[in-house]
Amino acid sequence: MTALTAQPAATHPAQLGDLLVVWHPDPVEPWSETYEVREDSGPYSCGDLVLCVHTHDFPSDNPERDASGTWEGRTPDKPWRQVRSERLTFVRGGAIVHDGPGTGRLPAYLASHGTRSVTWPTS
Repeated sequence: MTALTAQPAATHPAQLGDLLVVWHPDPVEPWSETYEVREDSGPYSCGDLVLCVHTHDFPSDNPERDASGTWEGRTPDKPWRQVRSERLTFVRGGAIVHDGPGTGRLPAYLASHGTRSVTWPTS
């Protein structure tokens, strides 16, 4: 593990295009959601960076039960402070820079949507 991957997630200031995977270890059906860091372009925005849902694999077809999108529109520091870092995977420039779960993997839906260029840094 390199020094970069060993640092806590909070030490990685967000940049445009970063991906943040939040893992939900539900005992029955675990799932995950991925956010992309984008520039807020709302009518009252001052250009802050915000999280936008990229994709998720919430295990329900019922939109009323869909729990994804908790961090939509929030600043990227919110999950760092409110979710344990072992539930976060952080990707920058195609490389995993924080692997909270320690699995060295990304959700299958990222690979199937063209994010195959993600690499695991070697020490």
